[in-house]
Amino acid sequence: MKKLFLSILLILTAYSLTAYSLQPAWATVYYADGDSLGGAASDSNNCTALVTPCLKVQGVINKGLVPGDIVNIRVAEYFERVNLTVSGIAGSFITFQGYLTERPTIVGAEVFSGSWSVDSGSRYVSVNNSITWTPKMMVTRCPTTDVLMDSRNNTSAVNVNNAGEWWYDSVNKKAYAWMPGSVNPSTCSIRFTQLPTSAAGWDGLFFVQADYILIQNINVKYSNAGAIFGGETAGVQGKFLQVKNVDADWTYQAGIKSYKRDYTYFYTNTVNHAVVSHFIEGGSGQPEPMNFGQGDFNVAESNTITNSYFMGCPSIGSADTTSSGNNISINNVCTNVDHATYTNRSWRNRFQNNTVTEGGDNLYISPEPSSVGNNKYNVYVGSTLKGGDSCSRLLTYGATPNKSYNNYIVNNTCYDTDKGFWSQNTSTTLYDNEFKNNIIYGVSGNPVIMAQNGNPSDNDWVKNLHFSTAVSTKYFDQTGN
Repeated sequence: MKKLFLSILLILTAYSLTAYSLQPAWATVYYADGDSLGGAASDSNNCTALVTPCLKVQGVINKGLVPGDIVNIRVAEYFERVNLTVSGIAGSFITFQGYLTERPTIVGAEVFSGSWSVDSGSRYVSVNNSITWTPKMMVTRCPTTDVLMDSRNNTSAVNVNNAGEWWYDSVNKKAYAWMPGSVNPSTCSIRFTQLPTSAAGWDGLFFVQADYILIQNINVKYSNAGAIFGGETAGVQGKFLQVKNVDADWTYQAGIKSYKRDYTYFYTNTVNHAVVSHFIEGGSGQPEPMNFGQGDFNVAESNTITNSYFMGCPSIGSADTTSSGNNISINNVCTNVDHATYTNRSWRNRFQNNTVTEGGDNLYISPEPSSVGNNKYNVYVGSTLKGGDSCSRLLTYGATPNKSYNNYIVNNTCYDTDKGFWSQNTSTTLYDNEFKNNIIYGVSGNPVIMAQNGNPSDNDWVKNLHFSTAVSTKYFDQTGN
């Protein structure tokens, strides 16, 4: 496993170094300039110089990119959905990046310019036909911090009766809002998400269906779906998508996600306020703030994920087949995520040296029964996990549950979780997992259960240290102090 881990990192590091250092003679540098900083921007320009830039990123793509091309994006807001289907080649990635030190932002919502009037009390209403699309989110800034308005359970204007609530009237195409602090919405910067128009879970403002692509040094915000989504390439397994130093914020669906792709590398990205759909709609089956789905040899390194409404730091190896695995999550920092990681029907993944605060069932190892596939040979090592429901939870369920076996949970430190290690099932579905050299400790009465195992003889518990100030803790379901 260690040799495989190093091999994957070396492969992706090598491609990272060559992604934009080698530019073939036929390659071109293009420019997009949404605010016409260098010259009058138009998608009819040649877009190959600062003084003749394209207006949109998609305008550059439509010029016909080839391997090795670089797209420099000037600082501005780009209200568009970028759709990329042309690939680079090994050693000649197609690169999209902020120009020099500039940070352009691709947005799925513009600042609302419509007018407001009082409807009743502190509830305001926009004019008819002022919002002709179906927004999934209303994000307001009054005056400096973005706040998500709450539309849960609102089916009419009369339901908007507390500060921070809103409702979209799809018949008259207008919004009702009771602003935070009961202020006049005309004094705030307000965005109603619009793009992508489908608002699907498998979509993004930057949608990649191509290989050997590098995206770096940009922001992606206010998406009606996801931020960056890498899918299949021409209907087959995609490969080599690198996303670096991207700030993804306020997405209704996934933050940064790859699906049916191999050799993906997510590095030093920030994902904040992702998967708002889980907050608004509730339920399960939502996409993750960062995820590798149905892919092999993917790496997430040194990313920061905060205030997301569903699991993933990132989720690794979540799959609908038994062939997905060999993914790595290392040195990520995550706060307020539903679960730190969710391993689902996959094997040989590695979750290492991550720091997680309030991560729910932090190490959630649970193969769903919706299709055949087991969790096996996964390694969870050296992470610090604070708060949440449990340090590690192994669970199988369903009429014919899949299995979790030969997983290795070692050298982790957990504290202030409601439970330590929680293995819920018996030898038929959970067995031969090893818990070794972990430290579990709690204060103020937590954890109540240090280790709970449905059948202790089927898993191996070696040299774990448990400490708590709780009056009555449990170890192997036995009460003790």
